[in-house]
Amino acid sequence: MSLTEFLKARFDEDEAVARRRIEAGHCVWPILGTGEARALAECEAKRRIVRRAHAASDAASERGLDDRAWAIRRASADSWRLALSDLALPYADHPDYQQEWAS
Repeated sequence: MSLTEFLKARFDEDEAVARRRIEAGHCVWPILGTGEARALAECEAKRRIVRRAHAASDAASERGLDDRAWAIRRASADSWRLALSDLALPYADHPDYQQEWAS
């Protein structure tokens, strides 16, 4: 399982829990952005980060760039990879978490 696959699965689980709580009437102050409403927004924000990381990684692998441009894109992709590692930290106790993802 890749880090991205791991993160997507955790975000899906988090979203499912939040939606079940909302359906059960356990949502507290959703207008203020707390509780399950915030959890849903956080899941979407994290998914966007993962998509941006993939875009940066794809851009870094483009051919035909001069050395400087390639180095800049590679550094950007590395920074995004570290961001994904950070997103995985709250799930470090999950059995599928791989220690190599720790940044």
